[in-house]
Amino acid sequence: IDILWNNLIFNKFSSKIKINKDDLKNQILSRENKYIVSYLLHEIVFDASNKSDVDKKYKLIQKNIIQEGFKKTAFIHSISDTSANGGYLGWINESSLNTLISVKLTQLGLDFDMDLCMENLNQLLKLAKKYNSIIWIDMEEYRYLEQTLEIFKKVSENYHNIGITLQAYLHRTDQDLDKLLSFATNIRLVKGAYNEHPSLAIKNKDDIDINYRSLSKKMLEKDVLNNGFKPSFATHDDRIIDYIINESEKNLISSDAYEFNMLYGIRKKLQKDILNSNQNLKILISYGEQWFPWYIRRIAENPKNLFLLLK
Repeated sequence: IDILWNNLIFNKFSSKIKINKDDLKNQILSRENKYIVSYLLHEIVFDASNKSDVDKKYKLIQKNIIQEGFKKTAFIHSISDTSANGGYLGWINESSLNTLISVKLTQLGLDFDMDLCMENLNQLLKLAKKYNSIIWIDMEEYRYLEQTLEIFKKVSENYHNIGITLQAYLHRTDQDLDKLLSFATNIRLVKGAYNEHPSLAIKNKDDIDINYRSLSKKMLEKDVLNNGFKPSFATHDDRIIDYIINESEKNLISSDAYEFNMLYGIRKKLQKDILNSNQNLKILISYGEQWFPWYIRRIAENPKNLFLLLK
């Protein structure tokens, strides 16, 4: 019955359907030449108290992977929640969402050894460059500032797919920005949330906002933007966002020349308003077990963010 029905339909409509065989052949060939490269990701996360401990555990894990396999080694040694599943993270392919990674240099070994930290950072940058992506360096407590700036300057000599974060509440940020603008291609400006001494950081909220606007204005100067520099403004303050947009429009600066950064789940309506006004916006989210301290600092920036944490 199926064959008879198909023949009936074909005889009735075949004369009305026009198929360009050459075009169809080209479409088939083009699809055959397209493929998606996918990667299966696993992880092993371990803790260490010093560089010697890092080397010791690293060698032990490498040995166990060869002898026992990755999954069993992850189950034994990894302190991540994924250890129960052999360190399984999932599949990712080259056509995934256009995502960027932000890291703290202490996550890459800065507390143990500066060279080790740079080696790990260079590996990330090399891989990110392969996929046309950027690695952002988050700013930490003031005691790490000089080392962070030094590492950023050194790796920027070989990699341009790297960005650094500056904190508007620090007294010295204006001078740091001037130095960075001579070679940096990506700078993210935040207000700052660490509890620093008054001699190091501005404590009055209004004064921090004034400094943020002043720094953002400098980052939006046409001479700076024409050198390939792209600023990122990380803020949930609608007054500052309005100020940046107005400054850009007043100076005929395209919205493609800069972007806003906001946190996942915070001020969703404002995020939609930004997108609806043809502005560029990236959403930041904390990934992994250390999400709690990250959100605590966001609460320090704005106590209203506590509602996000409670959700």
